[in-house]
Amino acid sequence: MRKMKERQQSKITLIILAMMFLFAFSSCDMSLAPEGVLSVTIVEPSNEKSLNIEPDGVDLVVQTYTITLTKGDGTVVTTTKSKGSETSYVIDGLTVGSWSMQVVGKNSAGSIVAELEGGPLAVGVQRGKVSEVAARIIPLSGNGTLSLSLAIEGTYDQLNDPLVTVKVMDESGATVSMTTHVVPFNGLDGLNISLPAGWYQAHMQLKDGMSIQDVQAFYPHIVEGKVTTQSVLFEVGSYNVGDIGPAGGLVFYAFDEEIELDAVGTNNATIHGPIRSTIDGYSGMKFFDSGSYLELSQDLAIIPNVFEAKVYVYSDHKATDRVGIVAGNYDGTTGAVNTHTMGWEVYTNGNPRIWWDGGTRDIVYSYDVRKDQWIHLKWVRDESAGKIRLFVDDGDADGKGADVFEVTTLVRNLSNGAIGAGNDVYLDATGRKLRIGSDYPNTRQAFKGYIADVKIYDDQENLVLHYPMKRYLEAAPDDLRVLSDWTVTCDSSLLGYETAASQFPFGSYGATETYQNLGSGRLSTEYLVAAGGATDEYAPRLASVLVHNGYDDWFLPSKAEMEEMVTVLHNQYNPLSTFHEDSLYWTSTQFNDTAAYIQKFSPSYVPATFVSNNTALHVRPARFL
Repeated sequence: MRKMKERQQSKITLIILAMMFLFAFSSCDMSLAPEGVLSVTIVEPSNEKSLNIEPDGVDLVVQTYTITLTKGDGTVVTTTKSKGSETSYVIDGLTVGSWSMQVVGKNSAGSIVAELEGGPLAVGVQRGKVSEVAARIIPLSGNGTLSLSLAIEGTYDQLNDPLVTVKVMDESGATVSMTTHVVPFNGLDGLNISLPAGWYQAHMQLKDGMSIQDVQAFYPHIVEGKVTTQSVLFEVGSYNVGDIGPAGGLVFYAFDEEIELDAVGTNNATIHGPIRSTIDGYSGMKFFDSGSYLELSQDLAIIPNVFEAKVYVYSDHKATDRVGIVAGNYDGTTGAVNTHTMGWEVYTNGNPRIWWDGGTRDIVYSYDVRKDQWIHLKWVRDESAGKIRLFVDDGDADGKGADVFEVTTLVRNLSNGAIGAGNDVYLDATGRKLRIGSDYPNTRQAFKGYIADVKIYDDQENLVLHYPMKRYLEAAPDDLRVLSDWTVTCDSSLLGYETAASQFPFGSYGATETYQNLGSGRLSTEYLVAAGGATDEYAPRLASVLVHNGYDDWFLPSKAEMEEMVTVLHNQYNPLSTFHEDSLYWTSTQFNDTAAYIQKFSPSYVPATFVSNNTALHVRPARFL
């Protein structure tokens, strides 16, 4: 009997030891635990707060997350986690099985301002394991309102058909709303758009008919049942570097208000009074008072046989008042010596005039420039024909093509002893520097209107000075490509753009003159296209035939313009850059007759170099504003 009891106690002891062993073993292996752990990583949209326009009077900053887990048997587990630097939150002690998870974000007042994208999320909890799940929270579902107002500052009366197009895109870039509205002179107020809750990008385009005048971009945050307001001020014709230009690209250069750059040399002019301005879709300088003029920094020791400029004069300019000097060096002060002075002028009745060699040739042409439009004037001292001729382009005012005609009827033709085209006279003969917009003093016959694109050629037909007198440079929004149907485009949204031809040779143009300064890209492109023909598939011509957003005035940038483009846009505005990293782009500046300058786009500035003109490289056109 006693031995039997001892054997039973031994069995009990063994059972207890076995149970203790199993307990110890199970405590070291979670796979035997009856519960599991859930690790929840919460993701919020990555939009920078500084870019967002937030709804009125709503605290949208998430301070806490409330995570609610519901099981099929009715079990509910709710936990609140404070938002901090960590994005993952651990919930333990969950029974094994399937759960439904909901997450909401609350602000400091405890109001729900965000919820789980797509609704409740199904999660599984496994015995003794850590199950991981990502939860993206977004603003509350349901619609909110984007309320817009806009005003126009500047030259509203120059807009013939003012319209505004509002385009709203979601985070993927897909358009969710696009509407166009007529803009009255006092602007628009309370333009409301209902949108599902979320973050958006919105563009407002001010147009004059189909021509885009200004673009404003902003990033509204839409919240259920709330109103997000945004006021937009359009400054017609005014931009900052980095702004979206009227053609949809980025403005990368603003010309100086005190210096006018010589696009083909170093004879920069100081600006005294006139302002850079845009009228009738074209920019130049507005000479608006008797003290407005430009003065060349250097004398020109040349015979200026050709002088050309664009002018814009209002139709209501009084016929008996001289419009003013386009360029001249006559001194109207008492006792001044005016032998060998010269001037190009718009006289009374809007008639162009030339004053040559102190008035030994004084010719007034029978043509009226007072037309409320840009007009190209070109005076040519034609020695072989024995006369000074005037050519006019009052069509597109580019000075080329069938629009150009010669004015042969004269109002006045005084020779004062000289014959034909007059005597050879050097521009520096008076010892006074040429002025644009007035004579000496600056109050004498000051020009009243707009002047642009001044060019002076010597007696060998060499271009010695060019003042574009522009306001800005705008880059095309993307690289130039040629689609399979031969469409030349820089619109990356077009079907086939990604697979289209994207690199092109420069072409061969012999000793054609090109320039490297800021402001010279258009002129160099024109010269290259004229020398290379109109049908070749070379970079300069492709840039010149591009039409984008209704603008057809594109050109291949010069060496200095492309350097400015990479410095400003690619580096300073990198988030908006669409340049291909470390790719090579053509400029319009030739190195010699077999090579041209190129520019590399990279995070660190790389100076321009040159390669063979047969190499195929990228093309990024530009245009003047």
